[in-house]
Amino acid sequence: MESDNAKSATKVFYVAGKTTGFDNGYDSRIFGGATHNFTVYTELVGDQEGTKLAIQTLDKDDTSIIPVGVIANVGKEITFSLESENLGDNVSIYLEDKLTGAFINVSETTYQTTITEEAEGVGRFYIHNTSASLSTENLNANNISIYKSSFNEITINGVTTKATFKMFSVTGKEVMHTRFASHGKKEITLPSLAKGVYIVQLTTEAGTINKKIILE
Repeated sequence: MESDNAKSATKVFYVAGKTTGFDNGYDSRIFGGATHNFTVYTELVGDQEGTKLAIQTLDKDDTSIIPVGVIANVGKEITFSLESENLGDNVSIYLEDKLTGAFINVSETTYQTTITEEAEGVGRFYIHNTSASLSTENLNANNISIYKSSFNEITINGVTTKATFKMFSVTGKEVMHTRFASHGKKEITLPSLAKGVYIVQLTTEAGTINKKIILE
C-alpha cells in the first residue's frame, strides 16, 4: 500500500499443513510498540479477536477470504499493488472494496482509492484467492435489478436460482446476511437501520453484483 512517499506491506504465505489459527513461527503480529499512522495488515482468518498480522500463513489449498486492515488518515489517497510468487498460472488474487463494490484483480493491475472515514481496522477491504474469474459481468448481463421498494424493503428482479444477500454500511460493517431461492422476484425485508448509504451484495453461482442503496 502506497500514498505519497509512504509505503506499507503485509505478507500472506500458503504452506501445507498450516491453519487459519495462529501458527507459531509462521504467523507474525504487527509491531505493537510503535504508533501506526500508515499501515496495512491482514487479520487472522480463524480469530474473532482481531489479531493484526504482518505475516499470515494458511494451508496451500486454503481459499479463505482474508480481511485486510488499513490504518490511514481521512482523505488519504492510497494505491494497492501485489507482488506474488509460485501461485500457479491459473490463480489470481482479487482485492474486494466493500465501500465501492469493486473487485480488482491485483494480480494484473493496481487499485487506487480514497479513505473516506478514519481507518483503524478491517471491514472494507478483503483478499480473495481464486482459480476462477471473479467477475460481476455474468450477473449484470442477466438484467438483474436491485432497488429500494420502500424504506425497509429491497426488491430483486431477475434471480431464478438460490442466492446470498448481504448488506454493508459505508464503513464495511455487515448489517444483514440472508439466503433465499427466487423464481424471478424477491422482496427482502430490512432490519431497523439508520438513514444513509449502504452497499448491497448479491451472489449466485453466476457471480456477484454490488449496488449502492440510499435509505432516506
